[in-house]
Parts: sequence; C-alpha cells; structure tokens
Amino acid sequence: MKYSVVVAFKDEIGYIEKMLETLINQSLAPQEVILVNDSSSDGSEKAAQEIIKDHKNFRVINNISIDSYEPGKKIVKSFLLGYESLKKEYDFIVKLDADILLPLNYFKKISNAFKKENIGIVGGYLYQKNKNGKWFLEHAMDKNHVRGAIKAYSKDCYKSIGGLKPTMGWDSVDELLAFYNGFKVKTLPNLKVKHLRIPNKRFSNNKKAILQGKAFYRMRYGFFISILASLKILFQTFNFIFFFNVILGYIISMLNKEKYIVSIDEGFFIRKYRISNIRSKLSKNI
Repeated sequence: MKYSVVVAFKDEIGYIEKMLETLINQSLAPQEVILVNDSSSDGSEKAAQEIIKDHKNFRVINNISIDSYEPGKKIVKSFLLGYESLKKEYDFIVKLDADILLPLNYFKKISNAFKKENIGIVGGYLYQKNKNGKWFLEHAMDKNHVRGAIKAYSKDCYKSIGGLKPTMGWDSVDELLAFYNGFKVKTLPNLKVKHLRIPNKRFSNNKKAILQGKAFYRMRYGFFISILASLKILFQTFNFIFFFNVILGYIISMLNKEKYIVSIDEGFFIRKYRISNIRSKLSKNI
C-alpha cells in the first residue's frame, strides 16, 4: 500500500533529526513526506533540510503562525497545511510528531493492518523513558486509543470524518467519527514507538481543564456524559480542582453557545457510544 506522511514541527532540534532517520529508513518507504515548519527559531528547519536533501519525496514547507498556542489547534492547522500540499496518491495518510522514534518496520505493519476490512485508523503504542532510563507505556489505561503523535488514517476514513478538527479533542473526535462512519480503530501493541520528549507542559492544569470541558461541549457529549468523563479524569489524577475546572469549561461553552464540531446525528451517536462503553466497563467490574 502507498502512504504519505505529514509532520508538523516547531523548535524540535535534537529530536527531528532522529525521527527523520527512522522515517527515511522504513522498510516500506513513503510516497511523500511533508514537513511543516511552524515558525521554528532553533535551527530545526535547517537540520531537517540537511537530512532530507538527497530524498526527493521529502519536502519542507513553512507556516508563519500567528495563533496563540492552544492544545490541538495549532498542530492540526499545521497538519492541514501539509495535507493540502500533498501531490501524490496514497492509500493511507499519517500524522506524525517530530519527537518520536519509529521501529524500522513500522509502516510495513501499519500497511498490513489496513488490508483488513473496515480498518480506518491504526497506530502502535507510545513509550516514554522514566528517570531510571526504562521505557514505559504512555496512558496504559487507554490501550484501544491511537495516540495523536502517531495516527494513520485510511484514505476513505479520512474523507468520511471530514478531516481533522483544529481544536482540543481532535484526537478523540476523529475516532468517534470513524466509528460513526462504520470504520474500526486498530492499535498494534507490538509496534513500540519511543516518545523522546515529555508531553507539553505549556498550559497550567487549570487552563487545560477548562479547555477539556470546552471540548466535551463542542463534541456534543451533553452535561451528563461530560460529568462522567470528568469523574474518570478525577479517579486517574485525584485532582478535584482539575475536575471542577473541566465542568466550568463545559458551562462556559454552553453559556457562550460555542460552535459544535459534530452534527446533531454524530452527537447522538457519540453519546450513545459513550454510554454503551460506560455500561460495558461497569458490568465487567461487578
């Protein structure tokens, strides 16, 4: 199968070089790789250009970004810019972060997974290094979710979900919309991807929580499911302030009548799907 890759990056010197080496040396080579430089100031663009200079299927484009940083929004906007720059046909499209290391058979295995019926989104598992130098699984409690740093979409699935949404929660709503459109999400535990950088800490927990609540509203979770989703976060973090700020974010969006990112029918499906998952988990614990 043929695939193309979009990598959005900003100030990733020391990381993007390593990522590109693992991408260049894949056993199944990409058709096209678009590297979107989002106004880097640390030499990342120059480093990337040097590494890809002998690879005609790799290109760097520049995005002059004026948006303030917001989780999900900027990265997806940069991805969409890269996506619009693709020139070659592909069977699946990949969104990668610039601070990862891929196993060299990664896309061969991803390609094989897409050959099964109705597979829409595929990815391996992300691992982080602890203080003792050992690699551990990120977000081990959510093993059926493909992390945003390593998402691959079949061409049909990507078009069916209407592309990626430039907002916090994009990497949840994409999977929910894939389910809505009859596609399956597949994680491959044996494909271990190393995440070299600790996830972004630019936002305070309070602001991140408010944005999370806003995302719940815009995905049409409804207040009840948003409460349950917030309780899940509370049980994982034991952070009551975070919990209340998620609810606050939801209420702020509701009062401001912010624009939804899914249709009424999609929202109905999402709520039904979430309730079904909650019931399934509760029945297993009884």
